[in-house]
Amino acid sequence: MKRTLWMVLSMTALLSSTAIASAQTVAEGQVVVQTPAQAAVTPAPPIAYAPPSACPAETSARISATGQPTCGIETRVHRTYAGILGGGIALWNAGWVSSLIVSAAFGTLRGIPGLVPDGFVASGAIPFVGPLVQMGYGIFTPAGNAYAVIDSLVQIGGLVMAILGGIGTDVVEWRPAPGYALRLTPTGGELRF
Repeated sequence: MKRTLWMVLSMTALLSSTAIASAQTVAEGQVVVQTPAQAAVTPAPPIAYAPPSACPAETSARISATGQPTCGIETRVHRTYAGILGGGIALWNAGWVSSLIVSAAFGTLRGIPGLVPDGFVASGAIPFVGPLVQMGYGIFTPAGNAYAVIDSLVQIGGLVMAILGGIGTDVVEWRPAPGYALRLTPTGGELRF
């Protein structure tokens, strides 16, 4: 309450002193034109892209990821399909390891005369066609023959996937022009050569 009363009294005193000063000015015969004080407002510059004028020959200007114009060049880059490459290698190795496991399982039966012929276990270590070679020995059951065919197809499929993933494709990328550039950010900095 006291604070509000003090504010009202101070505002009244301020207004009365202003009125007295303007009355004194008018009494002397001068014309005073008072305009309310306005804050100087500068219009914001239009958002436009101005490419840097110092781009070397054979380069073009673009907006970088940070919103700054930079000079750069378009270049062709080879990209492999890492997922297909890795998946193919994993599939091929899974088929090959399963062939080795089956060969090792039959290798434990070597003590039985005439059951496991010579070369059967070693042929399981041959990639891609090892299971088919083992099938040629004639000791697999029909289910074992189906396993040998599927195992061989899995290994070949893994090889095809690995080849296609390694071949990849060529893409066009825009990269900053070579040269020196220093950029400081709140989280660190970057120096490119």
